[in-house]
Formats: sequence, C-alpha cells, structure tokens
Amino acid sequence: QQVAKLLLQAYGLEPYRSDLLISAANALVHDGELSRAIALLGDALPNMPDDLDTNSYLAIWSLVAGTEEAASRYFAKVRDLNQGRANDMSRIINCVQGVTA
Repeated sequence: QQVAKLLLQAYGLEPYRSDLLISAANALVHDGELSRAIALLGDALPNMPDDLDTNSYLAIWSLVAGTEEAASRYFAKVRDLNQGRANDMSRIINCVQGVTA
C-alpha cells in the first residue's frame, strides 16, 4: 500500500499524469485491493478514453471482480482500438476460465 500511497501523492502534485493513477492501480491489484484499483483506472479513463492499456486493464479486472457488463463494455472498446489485442485477451480469458472451471 505504500507504493500506491506514494504514487497517489505524486499524482496530487501532477494531476495531468494519468500514468501515475494507472501505476497506483497496478500496485493496489498487487496488494489485493481490486475494487480500489478499478476505481482508480476509471478515474484515469476520462483523460485518456482511447488508451488501449487502461481499457484492457479495466476489461480484465472488471471480469475478475464479477462485473461482466462493465467488462464487456471495456472489452468492446479494446476491440475497437486494436483487434489483435482483443484476440489475445480472448485467448487468455478462455484459457483461464477453462482451468478454473
């Protein structure tokens, strides 16, 4: 949580740096705070709505969190931005779901 805290402090000093929010979200995922991470990614999205990585993170973590409607919405955006990334994500999701089923 210390890493996320420091990144959020840095973001407070440079609020145009959405990458700091994304890094803080990744640190929170690592710390097991998925809902906070998703909220931070959502906060970053208005400043960069066509960012492939942010939409990809939101699609995957929303799916993991069980919010399939949100996951589908973000995945559709990923597909619009980069069909190859969407194909890769679909293969990974299918593989993981096959193992955990």
